[in-house]
Amino acid sequence: AWHWVAPELRYQRAHAVLAPGGTLAALWTFPDWTACDLRDVLRNAYRRTAPRLTPDFPMHPASDPTRLAGDWSAEIDASRTFAQPRVTTHPWSQSYTSTAYVELLRTHQDHILLDPEQQRSLLAAIAAAIESEGGGTVTLPFVTRVCLATRR
Repeated sequence: AWHWVAPELRYQRAHAVLAPGGTLAALWTFPDWTACDLRDVLRNAYRRTAPRLTPDFPMHPASDPTRLAGDWSAEIDASRTFAQPRVTTHPWSQSYTSTAYVELLRTHQDHILLDPEQQRSLLAAIAAAIESEGGGTVTLPFVTRVCLATRR
């Protein structure tokens, strides 16, 4: 929920609850669409069935998922209440059946907010693409970013 709180407020709140020298840790996990074998097939499903769904959120295969995390070092420097920003990345992957992947998408707000008919059409196209091009499975590479900073 870190990215949903205004930057000037989130750093104030974190500073208020941490002891001097304490560590702030923020974690983000994003799909790495550049490494997904089915990216183009899934992008085509979105273009055909939900062309107005903008790639503003991580599960859209045309998105830049890391955009939501922002520039950790710049934010820490601007906060004036934290120092020593550090970021580590941890790649991993998860395989999903077409059914499991569609269920995962049903939990993401951009998909939830679609018109019900458009959502049904998109999810059916995604499932069909995974069945036909992925043999029923999609392996989605992820990267977990661990962002740390020290309270002044």
